[in-house]
Amino acid sequence: MIKSTAFFLIFTFLTSCVSVRSNSKTHQEASFRKILVLLLDSSHDVRDSQRFLKACPEGYSLCTVSRSQELAFDSVDSFITKENKVCQADVVMIVKRTGDIIQQNSYGATRVTGNEYSVELQTLPDQQAFWKASIRSEGTNLVPARTIFKRLIQDGWIHTNQLHLEAGPKH
Repeated sequence: MIKSTAFFLIFTFLTSCVSVRSNSKTHQEASFRKILVLLLDSSHDVRDSQRFLKACPEGYSLCTVSRSQELAFDSVDSFITKENKVCQADVVMIVKRTGDIIQQNSYGATRVTGNEYSVELQTLPDQQAFWKASIRSEGTNLVPARTIFKRLIQDGWIHTNQLHLEAGPKH
């Protein structure tokens, strides 16, 4: 049992591939420490929220909320405004799964091998976008929270060199 679990973990690690493309408004200068993470239409909102809380870089804090667009009556903008009354964040990170990554074998059978996401950072309270990313995450159906934070560090929006790996929420 342990051997098969270890093999599965190694196989998953070796076959998982995440690619990120991002773009920033270069003339915009954002300084933030508190982030409201909005998970749009997440099928695993609790698990995805925990991934963001665990990956949050040291020196930053965040609140996570999820919203099902098909069941909502208010707009995304008004939902963000309402949720930020409690969170009091500097920026909002909107994470949305935009599609499946599908592979087809030589027999014509298809299978879902991962997900595509769009991520956007907006200033609060005016909700002006200043950073966007498109992410392809193959080999897993988990939101790549660590990858998102690593890209924000790489793009210069988050100023730290180490990702915070301790479990538990940050408030």
